[in-house]
Amino acid sequence: MTQIFISWSGNLGKKIAEFLHKDLFRYANLKPWISSNDITAGNAWFNETAKALSESEYGVVCLTPGVSKKPWINFEIGWLYGKLNNCKIITFGENIDNPLACLQKRDGYDIQTWFGLIREMIPKELRTDEEIQDRVQLKFSKLEELLELINQEPYQYYCELDQQFSKIHDVMNRLKKNDYAQHNFLFQRVITKSFADLIYYFDNLQSTYSIPASEYVKYLIYLQEEVHPKPTVKAIALVDIEEDFWRFPAGNKIKNSSNPESIRVFVFTKKEDLQSYFPILKEHARKYHVYTISLTRLHDVIGDKSKDFSIIYNSEKSLLATYQNETDWQNKISFISNILYIQDYEKSFDDLIKSNFITRVEKDFEYTEEDIINLSRKVFYGLTLYPRKPVEMSLYINVFDYDDHESKHAYYSEMTTQMISSCKEDYNSKSLSQPLEILELGAGTGIFTMMVANAIADKLRKIDAIEFDWHCYKLLKIKTREFANSHPNIDVNVYHEDSRTYDPEGKFNYIFSAFADHHIKSRDKEIYFENVKNNLQPGGLMIVGDEFLREHNADNKEERNRALRDYHSHIIKIAESESNFVLAELERQALDSGLEEKGDFKVSCSQYENFIRNAGFKVKKKIKIGPLNRDDIGGIYVYVCSSN
Repeated sequence: MTQIFISWSGNLGKKIAEFLHKDLFRYANLKPWISSNDITAGNAWFNETAKALSESEYGVVCLTPGVSKKPWINFEIGWLYGKLNNCKIITFGENIDNPLACLQKRDGYDIQTWFGLIREMIPKELRTDEEIQDRVQLKFSKLEELLELINQEPYQYYCELDQQFSKIHDVMNRLKKNDYAQHNFLFQRVITKSFADLIYYFDNLQSTYSIPASEYVKYLIYLQEEVHPKPTVKAIALVDIEEDFWRFPAGNKIKNSSNPESIRVFVFTKKEDLQSYFPILKEHARKYHVYTISLTRLHDVIGDKSKDFSIIYNSEKSLLATYQNETDWQNKISFISNILYIQDYEKSFDDLIKSNFITRVEKDFEYTEEDIINLSRKVFYGLTLYPRKPVEMSLYINVFDYDDHESKHAYYSEMTTQMISSCKEDYNSKSLSQPLEILELGAGTGIFTMMVANAIADKLRKIDAIEFDWHCYKLLKIKTREFANSHPNIDVNVYHEDSRTYDPEGKFNYIFSAFADHHIKSRDKEIYFENVKNNLQPGGLMIVGDEFLREHNADNKEERNRALRDYHSHIIKIAESESNFVLAELERQALDSGLEEKGDFKVSCSQYENFIRNAGFKVKKKIKIGPLNRDDIGGIYVYVCSSN
């Protein structure tokens, strides 16, 4: 008997080797052997393999695409050539380099390869050429069926991974020889960190694969251009929030490579932005189905899925791509193949398309300027917010009106000026040598954030802004982007987090809160102030500007409600005297929320001071901002506090 040692690597290589073992080489005096079939359970692999090798006269190595760079297959080929005089390398679409290129190879797609191989392995007295020809002809069609798997899933995927591994192997060898890297330690660190990042992205990969969010466009375009049949996409795009590429060439590539059956809903925070972007939306509508909606209405319909996501379909397969909440310095996009997640997002998307809140951009309609204005009014008409978490302030007021008018609130300008002045006075007195790191809690839509950032930009190294209300957070994020772009030396971070529990790495010189503390429930204030104290550097200050009620019995609800009405009536009266009726209405809504205790929890100064003292703060300054001519309604104060 002539024993044949069959060597293979990879999923497809195994299938080919098993075909040779069970079928093609089961002929005449041939005795094929492969490790996947012929090692007895419990026996040591190496010993069995060594024994089979010593008993073999021929070796046949099956190389499918990408496997020739794998260390083990190279070891096994070297072992075979060292032990056997007759070792045959059979390639199936694999291009091999040195040292294997120095060895003789044969093409596994060529039927004559198998005829010649069997003819060589069987003595003449045991066969005729015609018999071998007939056998190979009979069996070769089955091998061709196996080879067709190279272009089918999952074997195409297996082969492509092997090919990419082969390329990585080549790249790493070239990098080792790179003169610049050999003599530059920093260059070496960057290169090795890049490989470490690659491993990080693939480590523990199961149904989700995450990459930097900035890479999403590249992957979407690749899928739309290279995958066949062309995928369809159902997507939500929050314009200039997560996805700011629609005005640029990447946006055009997405448009031009889209399947005509794709659907995208473009989401805007302001009607002016929608009007500005409308020519782009119209171009996209000529290629596929385009809708638009306001950010607030989007959240009304699909709640916590109100973020950028895409569901990508190809044949019967689908993939979800969604941005992840910021958990570190780098935003990520996750590709998710778990069908339950995908179905959950599909339902939300379908609910949105069926709703009455989205507006279609018609591809064949010629929109005039007046049409565009009317469409934007339709999209943003009657912005009503419903109680969906995680929201707080936007449960009871319109955040867009708030953003436009809050800075005109009675005493607000004087309050913020005093807060910034207190900060400057403190750091000037300390002659601080290092740039400042500041934190704002309850940053809202970023009104005070921008004031303080611009006022002390020359002193800043870092500013973190925290906002719990989802609607406010999105506006805050938009506002801070321009400042961050114009101040690249300042680390600007915006987080959708809870001020009561936010605990980042590092501590801050100053922690600000402007018109925010009264949104913290009394029972939570102790935890909140403890957290503030834990985030302050030694010698740091908490600077608070807020609204306070007159002194009253906090346990008497009627007395508290009278104090609440008296304070807000004063503010409403001032707003109406200045013909700012939107602000007056916002104050009425704030009053109602306070009376209902569903988001506004104002206290008196003495109550507030008890909370901060119990948390270990010392009041260094207490400045009344207004009204200065009366003490019977409470008012707006600035507190400057240090930890004891």
